[in-house]
Amino acid sequence: MISKLLRRFSIITLLVVCTLPSWAVPMPEGWKQAANCRKDEGNFTATIAGQEPFDIIIRGKASERNVKVTLAPNEIKAVELLADNKTADLKITRTYPAPAAPQANIEYTVKIRDNEWSFFVDGALRAIMPSVFAMPGTVSVQNEQAARLQGAAKFLPVPKVSFLTNFMIEEGAPNELYPWNINTGTWRLHTALQ
Repeated sequence: MISKLLRRFSIITLLVVCTLPSWAVPMPEGWKQAANCRKDEGNFTATIAGQEPFDIIIRGKASERNVKVTLAPNEIKAVELLADNKTADLKITRTYPAPAAPQANIEYTVKIRDNEWSFFVDGALRAIMPSVFAMPGTVSVQNEQAARLQGAAKFLPVPKVSFLTNFMIEEGAPNELYPWNINTGTWRLHTALQ
């Protein structure tokens, strides 16, 4: 009877382990959370002292996947952290020229969207890569590099913007704006710096 229960327990345990996502990797040791990305889309911003590369890990809450991003004024690299201390290079699909003369304190912004992640250095777009996983999640920094943070790193959620119309209105319609929502208010354009 006991051997039968142990066998069933072993089979159930094996099934549970085999059905776990293969990409679920624990957070590496020596990192601390800098920001909680509580929404699907938003901007992570941190001001860093010095020109040396600065590493962050973006972790998806649901997927438990980790992407290590190395931020530097002249180069941005990303790798996915896999099991057994292995990594997989992630492709940066578009890059843009570096700022002429970076400042002593550099502001990095990562715009996290459903379809892509965009990297800004001092407000200038530097690189774009496809989104690796869906957020929410966290952004962490290495304990040794945390002292380089100037002030608190922050995640600012942004609402999804969607506008779809074919601009086809029936002739003689009583309200020619009927397919659109009329909104009034004070409108401003925001940049990555805001």
